[in-house]
Amino acid sequence: MTYKLKNVITFIFFLTLIYLIIYNSKIVTYSVISSANIFFYKLFPSLIPFFILSEFLINYDFTYNINIIISRILTFLFKINPNSSYIIILSLFSGLPSNAKFINDAYKDKVINSDEANKLLAFTFFPNPLFIINTIGTIIFNSFQIGIKILLSIYLSNFILGFIIRNKYISKDSNKIIKKQKLQFSETLKKSIINAFSSSMIILGSIVVFTTLYNLFLPIFPFNNLTNSIILSFIEMTSGINTLASLNITNNLKIILISASICFTGLCVLSQAKSMLEFKINTKFIIMCRIIVIVINVIILNLII
Repeated sequence: MTYKLKNVITFIFFLTLIYLIIYNSKIVTYSVISSANIFFYKLFPSLIPFFILSEFLINYDFTYNINIIISRILTFLFKINPNSSYIIILSLFSGLPSNAKFINDAYKDKVINSDEANKLLAFTFFPNPLFIINTIGTIIFNSFQIGIKILLSIYLSNFILGFIIRNKYISKDSNKIIKKQKLQFSETLKKSIINAFSSSMIILGSIVVFTTLYNLFLPIFPFNNLTNSIILSFIEMTSGINTLASLNITNNLKIILISASICFTGLCVLSQAKSMLEFKINTKFIIMCRIIVIVINVIILNLII
């Protein structure tokens, strides 16, 4: 595609978008309000505590101790830098896109290089456990056990992927575990709150943008409700899950589709992660890895549900 043609296509797209926004102002308003409701009632309560807690864990030697305890195991399994072991553990508990923040901090501190960062990014897109257990399991499926099964299947799928790609971007760094300098409690609290709300606003903004674009262009899609819901779930995960949950389909199919959406994370979450990174992300590699995780996850779910 030539530079001029690309500019023409971009111009036509934004011209069309301006027309759709003006002509469909009610859809835009509805999209913004519904996105905000989903964020504040379903995501924000589970994200903020982990965002703030993670800063304290990093500051008060948790990461150093984790690296000391499990770096040998994780280095053996995934062939990663021993100083990045804490990223996997924190990502398990805080959920996406926190992994991008942890990885970027490690990259800025020169603990890992860009290749190692891309490898870690590929298999640490873990969901927030509170979101899966409470929102997906208890609220959507009225079952704590289903939430646990979905969560464990996603964890296992990502770990299997990490093992599959272990020989890609192998870390040759065998230096001793690095101990970071501590900040005072007040400084840590201030930093954690600022970072937590900054990250949250990026997430909210991305949800609003992607949901609005989807709703504006929805009339163009010549598909049924199921297909449209799947498309939305792979564009904006949270809104897509909300739509999939309301469909008149079997619970097993809902579980598989919702879990697949979470495994892929959605273009919205990928853009959130990309906005937090200061190194070049290998987009094709990341998307290919997310597709592999979906396949693995579908196989696991079919065995346990």
